[in-house]
Amino acid sequence: MQFVPISFGRYFASKAKSNTVKYLRRQMKDEFAVKAREHSYRARSAFKLIEIDDRFEMLKPGMTVLDVGCAPGSWCQVVVERCCLDERTSTGYLLGVDLQVVSPIPGADILSMSDITTSTTQQLISKKLNGRPVDVVLSDMAPSPSGTVVLAAGEAVAKALTRAVREEIRQSQQAATRYATKTGQSANEAKESANANARMGISLEESLQILNIKTPIDPKEVEKNYEHLFSINDKTKGGSFYLQSKIYRAKERVDEELRRQGSETGKRPREEQEQKKTENVD
Repeated sequence: MQFVPISFGRYFASKAKSNTVKYLRRQMKDEFAVKAREHSYRARSAFKLIEIDDRFEMLKPGMTVLDVGCAPGSWCQVVVERCCLDERTSTGYLLGVDLQVVSPIPGADILSMSDITTSTTQQLISKKLNGRPVDVVLSDMAPSPSGTVVLAAGEAVAKALTRAVREEIRQSQQAATRYATKTGQSANEAKESANANARMGISLEESLQILNIKTPIDPKEVEKNYEHLFSINDKTKGGSFYLQSKIYRAKERVDEELRRQGSETGKRPREEQEQKKTENVD
């Protein structure tokens, strides 16, 4: 009776060894695995992030980045390079979190053996960020082949997104309060501004800083500064797509404020067309 389980045990052990050997052979021949070894990256997945960043230009010096599920650390290595976090003058910050043990990475702050779904880890992350807003959240988590772990991974992403949304709303309210205090807005106006900040993902205060606009807002100055800043950051002229997108979003937020104030130049395109039609009829 003992012969059957022993035979099956040997069969599966032999099968596992065979699969391991095949995997190692594939790794030796794999183009990106070879490149990863050449560039001292911990995994071939580093080139996945490199390709994404080359296309969308997400990572910039001075950014605060959170890498959820960072083991073995290849994405953290890329972030350190792209955000110049290994330089002494760097103002950026990278925090990596994973359930596994992750070897230290110069320029990165690593939380090993930490479960992002627990309140303890979430509080520790908040403590380490120390009020810094997170510019980019990265995650290349690969859950173990277990239903419970797959569920936990999904819950982790959901909780991370929920927390990010709550933090965005909190920051939007704070920015609106600061702007209201500075400009003498009413409580109702401050509330409307906070809602617009959260909805558009950028505060009016930050938008005015990006476009170099002072209050009271001059629509002509907004247009002039926007066209100049957007033009000099054109990627075809050596500029940055990331900065262009920030400038565009800032213009949208300022336009929203002009519409709220009832400015003629801040009217929606449809309203402008209707106004032109009326003028032509007259």
